[in-house]
Amino acid sequence: MFRKLKNRVAAQTARDRKKQRMSELEEALASLQAKNAKLAAENDALRQSSSSLVDENSQLRKRLEMPTSEGAGGDKSVVKSEPAVLSTPLQWEPTRTTFQLATYCVTFLALLRYV
Repeated sequence: MFRKLKNRVAAQTARDRKKQRMSELEEALASLQAKNAKLAAENDALRQSSSSLVDENSQLRKRLEMPTSEGAGGDKSVVKSEPAVLSTPLQWEPTRTTFQLATYCVTFLALLRYV
């Protein structure tokens, strides 16, 4: 009789532990799903930002290309030069920040690919 009672208590304890563990796992699952949704939204925002930065970069590169006068052969050559406006370090700061943001976005997207 004592053995039967002891077995019943042990079984109830095991069921209680299992129920507690399932509860903890469900909470962890909900937390991870919320975090995943947040990261997916951030990923989408960074992809859009990266895309717009790539477009802006290509437009700025095109603006930096300045045609020169026609040569002897009649063809126009393109010379890439830095505009005088961006000659000081302080004026380069927004460009550097944009480049750093683009680098961060690309790195973040590369890391997400491996997660």
